[in-house]
Amino acid sequence: MRAYWTTPIAAAVLIAACGTPSPPAVSSPALVSPPAIPPTASSSSSVASSSTRVASANRAATAAPSPAPSPAPRPPRVSDPWTPWDGPVAWSRAPLACKPLDARPAAQTVPGWKTLARGMPSSLTAVSVSRADVNDVWIVGTEGTILHTADHGASFTACTLESREALASVWAASRDDVLIAGDTHVFHIEQGTTVATLSVELEGHCGTGRNAVFGLSPAEVWLANGVLLRTTDRGVTWSRVRACGSQIGDGCTSEIQGNARELWTDCPFTADGSADHGATWTLAGWTPSTEEQMHVAVGSDDVWMVGQSSQRVARSTDGGATWVDETVGKIAVDRRISSVASVGHGWAWVFAGDEVWGRHGKVPWVRELVGEAVSAIGGRDEKEVWAVGARGLVLRRM
Repeated sequence: MRAYWTTPIAAAVLIAACGTPSPPAVSSPALVSPPAIPPTASSSSSVASSSTRVASANRAATAAPSPAPSPAPRPPRVSDPWTPWDGPVAWSRAPLACKPLDARPAAQTVPGWKTLARGMPSSLTAVSVSRADVNDVWIVGTEGTILHTADHGASFTACTLESREALASVWAASRDDVLIAGDTHVFHIEQGTTVATLSVELEGHCGTGRNAVFGLSPAEVWLANGVLLRTTDRGVTWSRVRACGSQIGDGCTSEIQGNARELWTDCPFTADGSADHGATWTLAGWTPSTEEQMHVAVGSDDVWMVGQSSQRVARSTDGGATWVDETVGKIAVDRRISSVASVGHGWAWVFAGDEVWGRHGKVPWVRELVGEAVSAIGGRDEKEVWAVGARGLVLRRM
């Protein structure tokens, strides 16, 4: 606010110098007015003294504020406490509508693989062999597509979720207990006839766009949807872990896999693992950590990592204590390795464009699937391996 003196002398001086004063203008910070000065012979010196005090006050008022102190650095954390959601989550339930599928497999099979289905409009994205029965296999894909076989691929039923959202991951404990991760929901198939739906907020993914679900048992199931979520009571309540060792931040994890000994997830610049069901994350991926996007796959007795920028492929059989680099093969420059799959005992596959390279228990890697647009490979062990892909492709390794 502009200051105006109220004494006759001050008013006369101001009018003589500037004419009639303009209306006050708003400014910040406010200036300080001097006290009123009685009209005496010493008024001039008082005015000058007062002006000095005003100028000093105004300079102080308009000085730049001191910078706020920097927050104390957050110490690295080996583990983070579980933060429960507010009580039981709200699942909604509806009948699961399915019908027999006319698979119409092509007469010609892919060498080493048997073609079980092909020709659907949907692309298939993930497959899980039931932990209870090798004949029971669940497959998911785009447009809310679910395929199920209870007879090792001799026949299939097809189900479509009402939301018709893209489904990215599936884990089957048994025919009556199947978890599926979609773009915005988690689905639980109960008793083979009911689908329960849970809305789960996405956290960002650090540039990726996938959710993943994995179970260590029917009761203990994990979800990676930007953060890690865990249930130990079949999905009634969930807990949230916001860090993977000292590496991972919210919104960065999109993969979760494990075996009887360890659990692994992707982190910025590396992958981190836990040997105690997520209480601590002390198992570590390779060093030095030089790239942002990692992919991890866990077999029954090994762990694989792929660096999307470096195209580095490495395997560990001792919980990440040591990593052995492997040369996959002469992959074309325009075919970048994008993911990895493992079923254990040295059996693994890497995906590079429209090629899939396989490692059948030992090196060398061989170009196994070419031009088939396979998007996922899964199985319980090297004797039960399935592949799925575009246009409803379903393969089983012979």
